[in-house]
Amino acid sequence: MAVLFISLIASRILIDLLLTFDWPIVVFVAIGATVGYGPPLVVALVVGRRAGCSRLWFAGRWRMSDLGWGPVVWLSCVVGQVVVALVVVATGIPFTGNIEDLDSGELPRDYLISVLVIGVLVAPIVEELLFRGVVLRSLVGTMGHSAAVVLQGILFGAAHVDPMRGVGNVGLVLVLSTVGMVLGGATLMLRRVWPAMIAHGILNAVALALALTSFG
Repeated sequence: MAVLFISLIASRILIDLLLTFDWPIVVFVAIGATVGYGPPLVVALVVGRRAGCSRLWFAGRWRMSDLGWGPVVWLSCVVGQVVVALVVVATGIPFTGNIEDLDSGELPRDYLISVLVIGVLVAPIVEELLFRGVVLRSLVGTMGHSAAVVLQGILFGAAHVDPMRGVGNVGLVLVLSTVGMVLGGATLMLRRVWPAMIAHGILNAVALALALTSFG
């Protein structure tokens, strides 16, 4: 978890520093993906090998039905988000979205596209392998299904903390923790992580699309 948190912060800082360079979009995507998700993926692979497996054993076997389950899991995440968001707003808990700075229309086009690619393609794969694969599977073996789903969900929300958002992180963590719990529950129910990956990708794609609608 520490590796993921540090990597994501380092990736954002590095990309911000490199925006002054007129580099191709693919460079920004490669840097963001490598710095942000490379180290956590290595950790996941090391955990798998230490468990005596040479592949991503925690992902489960892909099935064509996962293409249908993915949207179902996504809808469940949306429902969970809405319910918790309503509670956050009603109770006055500080909330700052993790993509609110994308709709200002002031960010470079290359940066926005790199964020879109990483958020929709890279993040769902690596984060699901880490949280619903390594973390959830490990916790289930020590504390049971229900507690494991709750704890890995909270860790998922906490991993999206950004010091720049200040107290606004509180509401964001609550909302994203709920999403993590839904994804964790779906992974245990279906016994594989692929539907959660698809749901995660759709979730990020919709959120980014809504944030970028005002970008000219």
